[in-house]
Amino acid sequence: MKIVILAPGGGYDASALPMIPTDSQVSVLGFESSPEVVGTVVPLQRPGGWRAKLTAAAARTMLGRVLLRLTPLDPGVVYWRATQASDVARKAIRDADLLVASERDAAYAAWRWHRAHAKVGRQVGSVFGYPAARAAIERASA
Repeated sequence: MKIVILAPGGGYDASALPMIPTDSQVSVLGFESSPEVVGTVVPLQRPGGWRAKLTAAAARTMLGRVLLRLTPLDPGVVYWRATQASDVARKAIRDADLLVASERDAAYAAWRWHRAHAKVGRQVGSVFGYPAARAAIERASA
């Protein structure tokens, strides 16, 4: 089973999904990676410049965060575009059996990739959070 963890913050460790079959491949797609990551880490390019400064300034207030969600600078959209821009990330997602959105900003990317797979007639599991991922893995293993 090929599992892709969509984690903009890069956080994932083996204890999050302890029942993964031993022959499974886990890829973590994130802007950052933490040292406890188990599996293949695919670093994504985080946009910089004025966009990053504007996003950081807007994220400091509740109104700014709400307004940010209505623009192309929305962190979920930025993350989805980063997964699109990376050849390695696209290949991992294309080959995946299960997409796990581990963070809120990854949910949009998981949804968009799930729809892209469905358009070409390929069914891939897409879940939000590790509890849902554990249930999906148990169903696939049964």
